Amino acid sequence: VPFAAIASLMNMLMMAGLSEQGGGIYGAANRIASETMASIRVVMAFGMQEKRAEEYRKELDKVMPSVVKRAILGGFMVGFMMFIWLALFSISFWFGDWLMDRNEINFV
Repeated sequence: VPFAAIASLMNMLMMAGLSEQGGGIYGAANRIASETMASIRVVMAFGMQEKRAEEYRKELDKVMPSVVKRAILGGFMVGFMMFIWLALFSISFWFGDWLMDRNEINFV
């Protein structure tokens, strides 16, 4: 149980830290999208759709390495937590079988 608690705590702390860091990670891209949607008539009138889309893509490309790193780290932490839980289950089953083999426990 302490291993599971430690794994859950590590996952919680890591996710909390990443959410604090990532609050404004999409800030510039969101600004471009908001400005474009707010003045969609002007953008359409001057044919600036492709220019605005390219600016948006460039801003997203800037943050992509950070997003991929966060996704990999998050996946690793979830996998680690699942490993701990399943390892605890398997150890419990093994220990119960070991006790039954030595006739130290009986369920009849």
